[in-house]
Amino acid sequence: MLDFARLIGMFEEHGVSLVSVTPQLNTTDSLGRLTLNILLSFAQFERELIAERTRDKMRAARRKGKCLGGQPILGYDIDPECGGLKINAGEAQRVGFIFQQIAEGKSADEVLAGLSRLGWSTKQWISQSGRQHPGRAFEVTDLVRMVQNVRYVGKVRDGEQLYEGEHAGIVNAELWERANAAMKRWRAPARRNEPNRSHSATVERESEGARAGSVPRMSRLLALALKMEQMIQEGTVKDYTELAHLGQVSAARITQVMNLLHLAPDIQEEILLGNTPEDWLRESAVRKLSAVVLWSEQRNRWHELVASASLQRPCVRA
Repeated sequence: MLDFARLIGMFEEHGVSLVSVTPQLNTTDSLGRLTLNILLSFAQFERELIAERTRDKMRAARRKGKCLGGQPILGYDIDPECGGLKINAGEAQRVGFIFQQIAEGKSADEVLAGLSRLGWSTKQWISQSGRQHPGRAFEVTDLVRMVQNVRYVGKVRDGEQLYEGEHAGIVNAELWERANAAMKRWRAPARRNEPNRSHSATVERESEGARAGSVPRMSRLLALALKMEQMIQEGTVKDYTELAHLGQVSAARITQVMNLLHLAPDIQEEILLGNTPEDWLRESAVRKLSAVVLWSEQRNRWHELVASASLQRPCVRA
């Protein structure tokens, strides 16, 4: 409905009326506009109803222990016959080795160094479209996701609930618990020092940006939104929840970034090219702008925002 409202606003801006033969619609009179709004409301209702039924079906499947697709994980392959998970013997040995290394109390750097010496990489797989996804060197986030994944003990997660999965586990529950406990210990110092390190990193980025003219924050966020949209369209990830899981951020933050794609195309181009003083624009102000339905109103507010931000920029004396 939001996209259609934008189209209608664009039509009205240029004096264009929408006329449909089947069903009979005509936005030139009040009855036609009323009929259009009623049809849109029912269409939105059907869309939400389908989404609710799909979510209910997915929850029921998880309660039965079924895996519902997504990106394959190291140690498992997709069974072409039943669509479930089957153990990849070669990768399963690697998974067991990684769990054992972490459970023995080795730090993340030690585990990563060992995997690098062995030449091991993350999961290599081919999507249904035939696109190849080559593996890459392990990172700390890969280890965290692997250790916390309950699929490796033969279970399926639905929110906070765990159910016995149809697939076989690779590691036993005792090893999984020990690895998770060890991982929390070597992650704890990083969390305690996080505020100071985050602050120093922010200061360092700002100082480097002042010296070398780094890419503005809004340009980076919009480029990230475009990249994530491309990943969803190509099937690399299926939804915002999986993006949030991969990026180790909340789903609400992913939604905030993706809402930047609601900006008018010319505004997006200005932000990406860095032709405006984004350094002095607040992200919250740009997010509010993306919530405006009509692009014409967006453009007016954008020009006011840029002009205001330009006046607030500090003068640099030679």
